[in-house]
Amino acid sequence: MLSHFFSDSPDNKEQQTFWVFTPKFLSIFLTFYLAFFLLLSAYSFLNSPVTLTDTDLWYHLNGGKYLWEKGELPETSFFSFLNPVRERPDYFWLFRTLVYKCYEWGNYHGLVILRGITFLLFGLLFLGFILKDLKNQEIRLFAILLGVVCLVLFSGRWVTIRPHFFSYLSLCIAISILDKPSPKVMLLPLVGILWVNFHGITYPVLLLVCLAYTLEMLVHARKKACFQKEDKLFLFSVLITVLFVLFGTPHGLKLLPIPFISIEYAKDYILELKPTVASDFLPLQFSLFVPNVNTLRNMFFFFILGIFVRNLLFKQVRISHCILFLASLYLISECNRFFLELILLTLPSIKVALLSWDKSFHFQQGFGKAFCYTIVCALLFALPWQSIYRPLSQERRFPFCDRDLPAGVVSFLKHIKVGGNILHHPNYGGYLQWELYPDYKIVMDMQIPHLFGDEDLFLVKNCMQDKGVFQKFTSVYDISFLMIEIEDGVPECLQNNEDYKIVFMDDVHVLYANQKKHPAVVSEYAIHSFNPYKANDMSISDLKKEERQYLLEELLRISKIYPYSRYINQLIAMIYNKEKKYEKAQQYADLVILAYPQNPKGYRLKGDSFMLRLLPQEAIRYYQKALVHSDEKKLKSEVYTKLGSAYLETAQYQEAYNSFAKAQKIFSQKPDFKYLIGFAMAAQGIGNNQKALWLYLLADIQTPDEEKIWKEKIQEQIFLLQRK
Repeated sequence: MLSHFFSDSPDNKEQQTFWVFTPKFLSIFLTFYLAFFLLLSAYSFLNSPVTLTDTDLWYHLNGGKYLWEKGELPETSFFSFLNPVRERPDYFWLFRTLVYKCYEWGNYHGLVILRGITFLLFGLLFLGFILKDLKNQEIRLFAILLGVVCLVLFSGRWVTIRPHFFSYLSLCIAISILDKPSPKVMLLPLVGILWVNFHGITYPVLLLVCLAYTLEMLVHARKKACFQKEDKLFLFSVLITVLFVLFGTPHGLKLLPIPFISIEYAKDYILELKPTVASDFLPLQFSLFVPNVNTLRNMFFFFILGIFVRNLLFKQVRISHCILFLASLYLISECNRFFLELILLTLPSIKVALLSWDKSFHFQQGFGKAFCYTIVCALLFALPWQSIYRPLSQERRFPFCDRDLPAGVVSFLKHIKVGGNILHHPNYGGYLQWELYPDYKIVMDMQIPHLFGDEDLFLVKNCMQDKGVFQKFTSVYDISFLMIEIEDGVPECLQNNEDYKIVFMDDVHVLYANQKKHPAVVSEYAIHSFNPYKANDMSISDLKKEERQYLLEELLRISKIYPYSRYINQLIAMIYNKEKKYEKAQQYADLVILAYPQNPKGYRLKGDSFMLRLLPQEAIRYYQKALVHSDEKKLKSEVYTKLGSAYLETAQYQEAYNSFAKAQKIFSQKPDFKYLIGFAMAAQGIGNNQKALWLYLLADIQTPDEEKIWKEKIQEQIFLLQRK
């Protein structure tokens, strides 16, 4: 039993003197901690912007907008140009209505508030269920730790604003109502009708919960040989709930087959639909002794298995709990996204064990117990900080960060206002339809397999990879614009194709326009001066002045339409640095930092500008920021080299020497002779003449013969050092 595990032997003298973790202390601590956890969660979610995890949010927004403007449910692929029109019941119409109204009221601020409030409400309900009826403060301590672990697991799912918010809320409320029957069971029909209209595809989970508790009640009633008043109230409430599930939506019986549509092929390309296998629970990883989210998930799974076995051994397994436990195991074996449902469905089994321990546990002092409790308290603060606050507090534009979305392409298409059909990767379909419908129609989004089919995805993806498929597709559909992801490179379908020309780019996509349909757009906006697929690695050092000027004109035209492209602003800043227009260069470096505060290149560019303005101390500050955000080895090496040069300019020789050493460029494939000279000067500055001589000798080997001035300076230093 838990009391035997934590209690020390009676003859332990330390337990008479150690007094910190008393029931009174724990009561005060837990009250304070719950306030801390809820406030930290609220702060984290309310200060975290809407970002891209998937683009489902935006097709929900577009569906909500369609519903309010047209007065009818969005049950077709109204935003797509594919024929025939696809149809399916809109099983999350109430969620779409809510998110659109929140957006209409407060833009993305409204969505951030909705997300924060729903997580807080869910956290209160979840912790309330766990802690209810627990009297022993030590058991409450471990119950809160368990609750925090579970809420950390839920928090990752709460980043994305989707209808599962309300599935989790409704499931938590339904279990709270049914696990300990009371007059509150009359609320179950209300929960049921809201649930199936917010996220109707999950109605089988509600029916499962109702079935489990109803079977248990019927077994108990049979033993009593009669139905009591509360049993009749229970059955009546469950019956009404089931009727609401079947007939309480605008779709009626059409909703019933939706959850059972096959996802056999969707499992191959949608990660959250993949089945869970035993090996998924094996990895255990820690960061500074704090388990990461995947490790918490795996530990919880083994914990709940242990709890169920423990309840079996102590004959404390209820019929309903057994059904819910076995059903949850089946769900995660079919699809890994159901792990959070497993947490909720096994919550009653956990509560049984907690109540059992609560009755049998007796407070005993001891150093060993105090050490264990200290670890628990440390975890209580570390887990939400590491897994909720830190991921949500990253530097990003608020309340909406369009990083990794085709926001630039969208800005361009809105700018030219010509309309047409857009062929693109379906991953971005939700965002594109929200931003561009009804002026433009897209090919499809990721409402698979309930609206679009697996074959639709196969066709669209192969359009961009196979020239023959593309020709067949464009012979059926009139494609005005084609969006290609930069990381994929020039697609095979467009090789030697003169019909489509590049007219725009952002940090995610290159946009092609059909010049037969839109010759004026191609004539005005076609990109000629650089290859958009290689913009991130482009060098301007070898360009002639006329070429630089032509390139700058095209870059400024793009930046005027969409000012937040990192690739474009980087190139503009580099050109202005080359032309000694340092203040303008810094303006564009600032735009890179604004849009990508965690990317080192903006800080590096600004540092370069300060160095060229002969302000090395300011340059040092930005090079140091670049290092903080640098992960790539090559990029770090370049920044350390620049930082070393800046330290040299300020006569900080030890810092310069350390920076050049960290660059680790001496034995790279092509070390820069200026790097070797700078390293040698830093070594001289700290009095390491032997190292300086060796570095000058290397620099003499590396320096080209045409660099006569540098050659003379190097040989002069070698001569002076050899005489010492």
